[in-house]
Order: sequence, then structure tokens, then C-alpha cells
Amino acid sequence: LGFTGTHFQFIVSGDTWIKIRAQIGHGTHFSSYQRNDYVAPTSNGIKWGFQECAINSQTLDGMIAINIPAVPSQEKSGDPGRELRSSAETIVLLTHLFWFLIEEENNTHHGHKEQQLFHIETYLGKAGEFHAAGLELSVSPTARKYLHSLGEHIGMQDVEDSMWQHHQILSGDDDQFSSFSFRARLRERGLLDFHTMPYCSCLGANPTSFGDNEGCYLSSHNVDHVSQQFNILVAIAAVWQKVRDGTKAE
Repeated sequence: LGFTGTHFQFIVSGDTWIKIRAQIGHGTHFSSYQRNDYVAPTSNGIKWGFQECAINSQTLDGMIAINIPAVPSQEKSGDPGRELRSSAETIVLLTHLFWFLIEEENNTHHGHKEQQLFHIETYLGKAGEFHAAGLELSVSPTARKYLHSLGEHIGMQDVEDSMWQHHQILSGDDDQFSSFSFRARLRERGLLDFHTMPYCSCLGANPTSFGDNEGCYLSSHNVDHVSQQFNILVAIAAVWQKVRDGTKAE
């Protein structure tokens, strides 16, 4: 998972992309009952997803990056709220599909495979509902232990800066919140804790909810809008990169 400043990037292998197309591509059961603003992915890299918000690119190491906007386009004729919601709907589709593919892989491959560090699931209810843009984060034992090695009760300033910058792009010049309103920190035993605006919108867990040799599960609270969900996703992307680089260096 990455964040470019304007787009989320879900990095997958070529084989995983083939499996994704097999589940939600043209002619599948899924694509057949979607609204007419859904475009099924194909092999030629055209735009796909809800309102064609997703487009693929190839990374330098041959992986495929699925790029989905984290901020509205600059076209004045567009509907920024609708654009963000289309992005969120496409991300919900992907995160649920990744869970299915992980379970499938676990059931068919029993040998060595690369450690899955995080798993994210996002949700989207009706606009205006409480908790209508929730998300959940599962952190593997490897990732949590690495985060614990970085310290306890410490802030992650670079992650908070990324959250603030994303919020500034969304809010424009009339922003009423300061950068201090965004929080990303490590609590006891490598437990992540994220807060976005407005107040009490967060992602976290109880430090006593997991054992020393276990990972942990975090759920959101008062995340009602896509903008809040995306701001927390920005934080997760920044931390994931830290964990990925740090565990590979060990």
C-alpha cells in the first residue's frame, strides 16, 4: 500500500491481477449486477472501477500498481463528493477481494511465502450515517513486534505530516484545524493509534486485547465520512512502508 500525495497505490503481482480480473472482470457474476457506472477491469490497463476511478501502472520491479484517487480531481465541472465516494467504493471492493485471495492462498499453499504484514478492510454505508466510512486494520505479529522495537508512547511526526498534507488538499484554503489535530503514535507493545478530524474520529485498540506473540486488530470509531477514512488510510500507508522497509532490513 502506498500514497503518492494524490493517489492510493495497491501494489500487486501480475498473478494477483489475473485473479482480480477473474473475480470482478467483464462477464463475471460480480460485474453483471453492478450499477452502470462500474467498469470492469481488463488486461489492457484502461480505467476501471466505479466511475472509472482506478487505473493501473507498472512499477520498476515489474509489479502492478492500482492507482485510486485519494483527493478529487481539479475539474470544476465534477462532483468532488461523488468522486471521493467512487474511489471509496472501489477500495471497499479491493480490500474485500484481497481478504478472499489471502484466504484462498492460505488454503492452497503450505510452503514458504512472503509475510503478510497488514490487512485492511474498509466499509461504506449511506452518506450521512454514523460510522458510514469505517475501516479495520489487522497487524501481523511480525509487524507489531517491529513497531514495538521503535519505542512506546511516541509520536510519528512524518506520518502526522502526511495526514495534515492530505487534509489540506481536501479542505482547501478555509481550513480551521491545525496540524496538531492529527495524531499518529505508538502506544504500548507496538500498538498503533491514529486520530483524524473532527475530534474522536480514530483507529485503535485496547493494549490488553492481544498476547505477546500475537498481532493485533484495530477498528475505527466515529469515522463517518470518506475524507476521514482516506486520511487514516494515508497514515496506514505511511506506516506500512516503514514496517516493510524495516523488516526487510533485519
